[in-house]
Amino acid sequence: MASLAEKDLKPLPERFPVPSDVRQALQRILGPRKKGFYEKFCFAAGRVFGVFTKNSKLSQKTLRNLKEAGIKVEPREWAAGLILSLTIPALFSVLVWLWIILSGGDFLGSLYLPIAGFLIGGILMMAFQSYPVSVAAQRRADAQAKAIGTVMLLSFSLYHRPDLRGATVQAADMSEGKLAEDLQKGLLELEERRRYDTVRHLLTVVANDWGEIDDSVRQAIFDLLRSTGAKEEAARLADVAKAPERVLEGAEEQLTNRLNRLILPTLAFLTFSSLAIISVVGLSPIFGVIGLNFVDLKFFAAIALGLIVAFLAFTQLMLGNRPATIQIQSLPEDDPRLPPPGKFTIFGRKIPLLIIPIIVFAAVAWPGVLYLIGENGGPLGFISFSFSTFWFVWAVAAAIGVYAYLYVSGRTKIREEERRKLVDWGNALNTIGSRMLDGKPMPQAMDEAANLMAGSPLAVELKEVSRRMGYYGMNLQEAMFERRSGSPYNPMIKSFLQIISRIRRDSEAAAGRACMMAAEFLRTLHRVERRFRERIDEAMGNLWLVAAVLIPVVCAMSVWVMDFMSGMKFSMAAQAATAGVTGIPFLIGVMSVMEIALLRLIMGITAVALSFIIARYIANIRAAGDQVELWSSVAKSALVSAAIFTVTSFLLTLITVGGG
Repeated sequence: MASLAEKDLKPLPERFPVPSDVRQALQRILGPRKKGFYEKFCFAAGRVFGVFTKNSKLSQKTLRNLKEAGIKVEPREWAAGLILSLTIPALFSVLVWLWIILSGGDFLGSLYLPIAGFLIGGILMMAFQSYPVSVAAQRRADAQAKAIGTVMLLSFSLYHRPDLRGATVQAADMSEGKLAEDLQKGLLELEERRRYDTVRHLLTVVANDWGEIDDSVRQAIFDLLRSTGAKEEAARLADVAKAPERVLEGAEEQLTNRLNRLILPTLAFLTFSSLAIISVVGLSPIFGVIGLNFVDLKFFAAIALGLIVAFLAFTQLMLGNRPATIQIQSLPEDDPRLPPPGKFTIFGRKIPLLIIPIIVFAAVAWPGVLYLIGENGGPLGFISFSFSTFWFVWAVAAAIGVYAYLYVSGRTKIREEERRKLVDWGNALNTIGSRMLDGKPMPQAMDEAANLMAGSPLAVELKEVSRRMGYYGMNLQEAMFERRSGSPYNPMIKSFLQIISRIRRDSEAAAGRACMMAAEFLRTLHRVERRFRERIDEAMGNLWLVAAVLIPVVCAMSVWVMDFMSGMKFSMAAQAATAGVTGIPFLIGVMSVMEIALLRLIMGITAVALSFIIARYIANIRAAGDQVELWSSVAKSALVSAAIFTVTSFLLTLITVGGG
């Protein structure tokens, strides 16, 4: 938004006389930011190809996408990154091709390597170019989702007190996301530079700027502005109540449209990819009819790598159409109930999270290693020979599953407790507000609510807050936030309680009404979140089924077709030799037993990797940024994919043996 550009804000000197909250807001906006992988990649590319791209100029559209994505790179660095994304796979494949030729390999027979390298490089170039577009769109979706909370806080504040300035300050200070940041920047401009005449002027500019992102947010802000000019209280309250309803209706309408734009293209891509796997891998011996020999493990490995890169690029591009979702419950990584990032707790000790998955991978993959080195003596050798390279597929899936379990197990329990507590807060606020309207002081109302909610974890907290307010004379703000230890409050709950605390300074009865209104807001958010999740789960169910079932089945079938055709060629060659025929002109190129086992390893890991990518894609649609949702979905997909690949492979082998 040009009117609220960060480049116009300068850090304040330490001795400049401004309030601490204003300085903190400015530092949060202008503070240093860590560079992401994309920016580091462009910087490294600039050092390599910067001489050739120093005069590069980017289009206004590209510059806008980079800015909206929060990516800070120079035009020459971005152009160099585009070149490097093509150069890395192309150069690597050409070097491998030259090494094969110098080692006595076939020039034409290995020509597919540089071709595959340039194709993968082309896919990476498209992914590099579309990444800022996708990230910018995802940031807009996140901004829309968080704007719902900001509008609700604005509406909640104005409902109880028609103070536009106070409501704007509270919403900017207590909420998160782009809308809150825009309000913070605007308030700083209003206070320090007099850029806006009034807060109404500021909100009018913000509303018009937000029209490019979400028209429902713009109309909701205008609803709130209209409420401050109403002469009748009933009309004012109606306009205030209309704002949150408008943004929720807009988000739900957008959810339907964007899900439709996601599902059909993704299903089409998965179907086409499945056909490509069968055609390129399973039917590659048929190319021998026209004199081409693609029966080569290096070729299959290049195809598998190309599929993985294509899936990553496609899902990243499609995430630009991700709808805004409502998430009113998430756990921050610095929650005191959680171990430090990258650690897990066992027997009271904090251990690096990667140790156990690595041990599991090594233990499960060890029989596969014995198979590859030809150690087939003894019981262990018999077991390793029976399952050949399946061990590595199982090891990859098991390591992912163990990592996900260690990461998710403690967090899932805490999140469910917080979800229950969030529902309990709705009931508690209704009870507290009702008793306060009966004339009871807030400490007594809290105590009565705690008694009615015996057995709930929230009841203990309410009892403690009631005791602090009653015995020590603390106000609500001090009792709940300033003298409290333990897990942090949900941000939405904390915001409502802070506003209620300020309302209570003027009137106990007004605070009671505010409690009941906060309960209604929480119930509405919880209901809409559940409805959103149900609709997304319904839409994503078939997509997950395709990823977890169809892809591993197709990968297993491609190996089976290759094994079947190789066996047929060997059988035909034996019969021809018996008849005195020295060669067969068709179906040239077969694979030995070890090569089939290695192909099974490549396709098995490809199946797990593709299922992993689709599971990540679905998790980001359901709840972007939620690591618990991500690893729960990824673990289930990896394990199911490995199991289906194994079962399908054995069933197809039995069919072949039975037919023979």
